Amino acid sequence: DELPTLQRLASANKIEMVEIIQRAGDLVYVPSGWHHAVLNLEWSCAVSQNFMSLPALPVLWPRLCENDYPFAMVLRDLLSLLRPEVCSRLPPNKLPLLAGGPRAGGGG
Repeated sequence: DELPTLQRLASANKIEMVEIIQRAGDLVYVPSGWHHAVLNLEWSCAVSQNFMSLPALPVLWPRLCENDYPFAMVLRDLLSLLRPEVCSRLPPNKLPLLAGGPRAGGGG
């Protein structure tokens, strides 16, 4: 259980942490890039949605390539067909050897 460790670090001003108790009917928004953890105090049903806006895509692109290279390449291919103006704003892919990317000297 990491919660006590995180609480100690926050008390010592080593990390920033926000703790809340979400009650029935409450909605919690976690901003992009924020790490978060959930501790359910009783039986719960969670509905979550990950969302990446088009303006945020160039900033998030390197992390997406690092964390899920195959998905990033499919997304890039779709954007090049459907939204070429968005695809042209993506940073160059500098991670071809990570997460199952094409191998040097190979066929790709």
